[in-house]
Amino acid sequence: LKFTKACVEETTRMKSVAPILYFEALEDVIVGDFKINKGDSLMLQTAINQNRDTNFSEASSFMPYRWLKGECPMGYQHNPDQVRTFGYGPRFCPGKNLAYAEMVVLLGNICRNFDLELTVPANEVEEVLAFTMHPSNLYMKLKNK
Repeated sequence: LKFTKACVEETTRMKSVAPILYFEALEDVIVGDFKINKGDSLMLQTAINQNRDTNFSEASSFMPYRWLKGECPMGYQHNPDQVRTFGYGPRFCPGKNLAYAEMVVLLGNICRNFDLELTVPANEVEEVLAFTMHPSNLYMKLKNK
């Protein structure tokens, strides 16, 4: 399931489930030349750095091989620390590892047992931002193998 895990990593890099994280400053702090006051609301847009060519070569291309050790070609930018889909540091989502394990197992089993077919034109699938990002109008046909 190594390649399946690489596909999950690449998908969450390109299409973050939580593209915006919200924070509240618990105390006054200065970051660089910018002052943040206690009580200020902050938004971290995770999807921006995850999709920059400075952090990932050909960032707009789906390239799961970049996540396989030894597969990423020399010279490619690959900065996995910029992927903040589940937050970062001491306040990252504690369900991150379980979520990745579930995605890999589910995707692996679906692909092993079914052929998938998109039943709507890809350009008609839309993204909806609620608490998390999810697709709208994404319909697929699964056929037993």
